[in-house]
This record gives sequence, structure tokens and C-alpha cells, in this order.
Amino acid sequence: MGEAFKEWVTEGMSKEAFDPSFSDLQALLAKRDNSVYLFAGSRSPSGPLVGDFFAIGSGAEYALGAYKACGDPFRAVEADIECDPFCGPPIVSMQLRTPDANQPPTIRRAIRLLRNFGGGTAT
Repeated sequence: MGEAFKEWVTEGMSKEAFDPSFSDLQALLAKRDNSVYLFAGSRSPSGPLVGDFFAIGSGAEYALGAYKACGDPFRAVEADIECDPFCGPPIVSMQLRTPDANQPPTIRRAIRLLRNFGGGTAT
């Protein structure tokens, strides 16, 4: 489903091409202008989001709470993994708002890691 969703986004997110199964998907869309949008149960994204740390998925509340408590995104995701049995390594991180943020080789590496391990936790 992730690949089909990515294709739908890159092809312009038309209403006609929206697959109803995407309604069960949560995704973050980071644009080149550093704006971030959330897809959660809708064809229309929410945003742009404001913040330094975003989390989605079954352990999002754990990760967000831990981040608020400690201020360290990696420790927050480690806490998420400890609390939520559906989250696990590897931890894949993509930085926004830096000059070299989200270069295509980094994005491809992150996707490859998640695919090879059959899942994982991304920050």
C-alpha cells in the first residue's frame, strides 16, 4: 500500500485516483520547502504542521510524550519501541530544515532499510 500511496502523491493526489484503502494509512509528507503535512484517514492532508518532531503510527503518543520529556528524538523513539510492541528497530531518521536535508540517496537508503527489515521505526 505504501508504494501505491507514494505513486498517488507523486502523480498529483487526484480525487479520482484515490484508493479507499489509503484511508487506513498514516503518512507524513515533507515537501522541498520544508513544510510537513499529515495524512491520517483522509485524502486531504492536514498542515502544514509546526514543530521540531513528528510521529505517526501506533506508538506516536509514546514518542511524542518522551520527546517532550527528554528533548532527544532518538531517545524518544527508543522509549516508543520499549512501550509499543508494534514498533521496533531499525530507527531511520531524516532531518528537515538543514541544507543537506533529505537528499535522494538518503531517502533511498531509509526506504531500503525499512524494506529489508520488514518494518522499522522512522523519525
